[in-house]
Amino acid sequence: MAAIGSRALRDNLGGMDEDEPRHGAGSAGTDIANARYALGTLLGRGGMGEVLEAVDHQVGREVAIKRMRAEQPSDKQIARFMREARIQGRLEHPAIVPVHEIGLDAKGRPYFAMKKLAGRTIAELLKAGGERRPSTNTIRPVPLQRMLRAIADVCLAVELAHERGFVHRDLKPDNIVLGEYGETYVIDWGVAKVTGEDDSALVSVDSTELVTAVGAAVGTPGYMAPEQARALPDVDRRADVYSLGCVLFEVLTGERLHPAGPAGMKSAVRGIESRPSLRAKDRDIPPELAREHLDRATTSFAAQDRAPAMREAGRALALDPTLHAAGELITRMMIEPPPKLPAEVVKAFEHESSDVIRATLHASIISTAIIMMFVPFVLLISGRDHVPYVGALVALPLASIGCQYMLAKGGRAFLIAPMLAVHVLLVVLVSRMYTPLLFGPSIAAVTAFGFMTGPQYRKRQATFVVLMCTAAVIGPLVAERLGWLSPTIVAHDGAAWVRAPMLAGSDAGLWMMGFYTFAIVVSSVVIARAMKLAERGARQRMHLQAWQLRQLVSPDATS
Repeated sequence: MAAIGSRALRDNLGGMDEDEPRHGAGSAGTDIANARYALGTLLGRGGMGEVLEAVDHQVGREVAIKRMRAEQPSDKQIARFMREARIQGRLEHPAIVPVHEIGLDAKGRPYFAMKKLAGRTIAELLKAGGERRPSTNTIRPVPLQRMLRAIADVCLAVELAHERGFVHRDLKPDNIVLGEYGETYVIDWGVAKVTGEDDSALVSVDSTELVTAVGAAVGTPGYMAPEQARALPDVDRRADVYSLGCVLFEVLTGERLHPAGPAGMKSAVRGIESRPSLRAKDRDIPPELAREHLDRATTSFAAQDRAPAMREAGRALALDPTLHAAGELITRMMIEPPPKLPAEVVKAFEHESSDVIRATLHASIISTAIIMMFVPFVLLISGRDHVPYVGALVALPLASIGCQYMLAKGGRAFLIAPMLAVHVLLVVLVSRMYTPLLFGPSIAAVTAFGFMTGPQYRKRQATFVVLMCTAAVIGPLVAERLGWLSPTIVAHDGAAWVRAPMLAGSDAGLWMMGFYTFAIVVSSVVIARAMKLAERGARQRMHLQAWQLRQLVSPDATS
């Protein structure tokens, strides 16, 4: 990763202008504590100060030195310069650049030495689409998780500043640096405001000394809170919260937040509330605010409007983690389905259902192949006159397997009707070969069972499948009773005589019937097991989500 390169990074904590010329070591001067520092390249120059690279011989490390440019600075200029150094030096935090030394050069001008940064600002990373790899000079995308972790580090650093009585007032992507080794820095404390601290060295050069005209705002347009943009005198820590909300919005969306944007987008990040009272930290938020969000969530839930109900309940819980009613409402919404599923849920469910359908189709292919295994027994006991029967008994299951395989590949719903027709013909064939009431009912039942595990979810489709499978068995029986077909079963004198053309008068037929029974049972188990596994997986995911949610809303809950 390249060394500091943006305007905010080149000035290394404030005051530099991007269009200022850069000079080599010779123009940087060598009049700052020559015994300790060897000055190098001028990194940046602004209206009041300049930043130089340097080597600290006393410690043996590279540092950055910021010094005043004016040959004879006024007392106010010196006080303002030293104010930044003292503020930055007081804030000892991993995300704030440490100040190593404050002193005067040979001409009596103040300077301070600090850690030399190497990294890129969030603004540069967002603009470039990633970070540049020095070895290949290519851009490598920065994961969103890395950006969010950096913002979390910034929040902790700003929290420390607020506790010490300082408000940054210029938080923006240009002032947040991502280092080469995972570190994060908040830079440019030059316009920080002092609050609640009796320190004349700092307070004496506060807001009125940091603006160029009476009533001018301090900060950067687009990231300033409304009260800060209006240059109100009571700007406090909540202005920093607003700025951080704008930074977070830009990181999440890739675009800067427009002040006139929809209120719904602004509320996505709680820190960018326009009212300072709603932008307070958790401990400062009035309890009734969380209760108001919960009341709105309850009202929306009663009206079966789940989306705003979930959002309002989430806001209530974020504002007051001890508000158990909000957590219970969220858990209830997670577990209890609404009367009508949202369109997004329906789409996601259909996508997941397609995976389940593929699994059950694969099981159905296996079950069909198992049933085909009794075909050799048919060949063994049948004569040459029944070869057409045997050929159809092989062709129809193979056609069914082909349809099921193509359906499992997806995007071929038109094959459902032909596949059902193939199975109906198979039931009719078996009913004719072995009487309608011998083998036909079992194949019809397995066929209907298999179709109910597939895409036949609507009641009308299910009714059609039931009628077709039943007709495939009853139809040949009715045709025999009407004399349209030769009878295969005759009831006489309290007994039923089977005259099926494919049943030989030997034990081979009985063995074939036994194997067929085994094949039907195994096929049913294969399909049922596939359904059970799919249903079990769905229930496990649901219970896992509920468990995770309970951990979120009840930190003391145990598994």
